[in-house]
Amino acid sequence: MYRKLLSSNKKIHYNYDIISKIEVGLILCGYEVKSVKQGNVNLNDCIISINRYTYEIYIDNLYIKPYRNISSNILHYNPTRQRKLLMHKFEIHKMLNQVKDKGKTIVPLEIYMTNKKIIKLLICLVKGKKIYDKRAKIKQRDLMRDINRELNNYYETTSNCFCPSICWCR
Repeated sequence: MYRKLLSSNKKIHYNYDIISKIEVGLILCGYEVKSVKQGNVNLNDCIISINRYTYEIYIDNLYIKPYRNISSNILHYNPTRQRKLLMHKFEIHKMLNQVKDKGKTIVPLEIYMTNKKIIKLLICLVKGKKIYDKRAKIKQRDLMRDINRELNNYYETTSNCFCPSICWCR
């Protein structure tokens, strides 16, 4: 399946543990669609909220830069307005029950275009990481980097080639 990534929220993997992912639709105006397809969208400070009474889900602070060839009829364009997401009611109800647990929230991960030129949003149910979890992950990543560096140095120095003094094998 073809997916053209338009924008992603890279801090999610550092700040949260991802529990589950779900793909949702997004209600946009025509000029917003054109702007999003050009990649003029920012997911960094987005908030996803669920209305408990009507079972509707919204995204707030999704910044979509105004389209440069926008009509003069649209005078008061708000780039961070509240936008409705398209999900089935049973999926919303399931997410709402999971969010009731302490420490869990819903955040947007990616916005992309499918092969049918439809703009989709990938949202995640996440749980926040503690500071010591982040430090442990950084320490583990540094340790693996050092191990890989040592292995590469070892294989470079102990080559089993039988070439003349100028070796082109390395």
